[in-house]
Amino acid sequence: MKKKRRNIFSYMILSVWSLIIIGILGWVLMSSFKTNLEIYQTPWAMPAKATLENYHSAWSTMKMSSYFMNSVVIVFASILGCTVISALTSFALTRYEFKGRKALLNLLIFSMSVPSQLLLIPLYDQLLNLGLVNTRTGLILIYIALYFPFSLFVLTGFFRTLPK
Repeated sequence: MKKKRRNIFSYMILSVWSLIIIGILGWVLMSSFKTNLEIYQTPWAMPAKATLENYHSAWSTMKMSSYFMNSVVIVFASILGCTVISALTSFALTRYEFKGRKALLNLLIFSMSVPSQLLLIPLYDQLLNLGLVNTRTGLILIYIALYFPFSLFVLTGFFRTLPK
């Protein structure tokens, strides 16, 4: 009975929190269809006349199209690179017997526990030495390096389930 009350209380808290978040997102979405004057004069009211001018302005004036394409290129290249490298590594670590295999796998999986903030200065220094600061390639390499251990962990578990 005590557990049931605790669950009901937890669900009530989560429901209230969800409603708050949904309300905030709804207000932001509603405000995006207002003019700047309307946002300042009546921040909580519905827009008098919905306009897409804010979206047009963000897309053209603020160069959001180039930022969006930048993100798409970086994300897809990072996912592709990380998937290929971790799949090949996972396959080799699960299918081939060699000296130090378990130690290498444990070391790679242990690297997931290293906080990424700890790596900021060394990564920046390496990118500076390679001339990759402020480049897409540098960012892609960082994403691959940071997400490689987790991908390796997941794919190693997957390859172990496949019959030889």
